[in-house]
Amino acid sequence: MSESKTVEATLMRLIHLLEKAKEDNWVIYFGNALERLQQGNTEKAKQVIRRAYGGMCSFNDLGLNFITDKEYEEVLKLRNELWELSKPTSLIKKIFG
Repeated sequence: MSESKTVEATLMRLIHLLEKAKEDNWVIYFGNALERLQQGNTEKAKQVIRRAYGGMCSFNDLGLNFITDKEYEEVLKLRNELWELSKPTSLIKKIFG
């Protein structure tokens, strides 16, 4: 699976869980990243994703209600995956894989 398809699948699952948790602001925020990704602007989508992780009241500080413990654990896993996936791809990695 390509990097952008992996990011897209991760975002879609995360958005689904955030909708279930009634986290409308985060649904809109990550929906914006998903839209940019689907328009082919992978690097801009990654920038949007990374911005969610810094500062007070960031995505790292999120506590969720209205979902099961198993779903909450999945959100934590997806959060970590998205952080790793959103890191800038170095030119060397692009060239040499």
